[in-house]
Amino acid sequence: MQGPNPATKDTHGTMGLPKGGNPQGNGAFILGSLLPLPRSYSTEGRQTITCNNTPLITPLEGSKRLAELHKLAKEDPEAKFPKLIHYISDLNILALAYELIKSKPGNITRGVDKETLDSIDLKFLDNTSKKIKAGKYKFPPARRVQIPKPGKKEKRPLGIASPRVKVVQKAMEWVLNAIYDPIFKDTSHGFRPMKSQHSALQQIDQQFKGVVWFIEGDIAKYFDTINHSKLMEILKEKITCPKTLALIKSSLEAGYIEFGGLCEKAMLGTPQGSVMSPLLSNIYLHKLDCFMEDLMEKHNKGTKRR
Repeated sequence: MQGPNPATKDTHGTMGLPKGGNPQGNGAFILGSLLPLPRSYSTEGRQTITCNNTPLITPLEGSKRLAELHKLAKEDPEAKFPKLIHYISDLNILALAYELIKSKPGNITRGVDKETLDSIDLKFLDNTSKKIKAGKYKFPPARRVQIPKPGKKEKRPLGIASPRVKVVQKAMEWVLNAIYDPIFKDTSHGFRPMKSQHSALQQIDQQFKGVVWFIEGDIAKYFDTINHSKLMEILKEKITCPKTLALIKSSLEAGYIEFGGLCEKAMLGTPQGSVMSPLLSNIYLHKLDCFMEDLMEKHNKGTKRR
């Protein structure tokens, strides 16, 4: 996970910008320049910054809250979470979500409106936080474009959400990831932190020494065919927060605008290009992983290969 340089986590403004000998800068969060400068600043220990006796909003605090949530989920795999909306609406986590997406080129592409991440400030994050906490935040439709598939004539639909909507999506993704990643199987490598094709190949190299054949499967148009009802049933097994479930459902059913016209609300699938789609697809396929693991245990017999 991208994070701040611990030595400069409380630095304000654009101090430590990239220079010739330090092309990446010192890692300080630029968001600090959008907040009021503190009236009191403690240099001893440099642990907190206050403004009118109010703690400053920092992405670092957001990452701490997510780490606490992840620890809770890891300690109790059967735990249920009734108040997740308080995490998604947390200003520190929204600030962290902004920091995680603001520098990626794809997140400056406009959605259905002309809003971008430029000039985003604490007022926007505060208003968004209040709407989410009150259960009043609704996802607008995304802009849909058709992109060519490499080596094929058919095209793939790609949903492009507003950059500011992606801030909320990113906050949702990290909160959900904190409670679901600890329960995913070790054999699941796609779209996961610290996992990739390389970790999958490493596992095969280390643990599949006696294997002489493999089964390759491919689900046609998988993102486009995920059943919303089944997905929501799976989510309800761990999430008992009605506002969080309603927020996820709103993101699934937001629909899209294509060729200048608003299409009907989506009844199936998660939009390709959505920040949330990879994680939701992993949650959906976790049931398949569990089924395959049980099937494997059923058919594994003896201690030696014939």
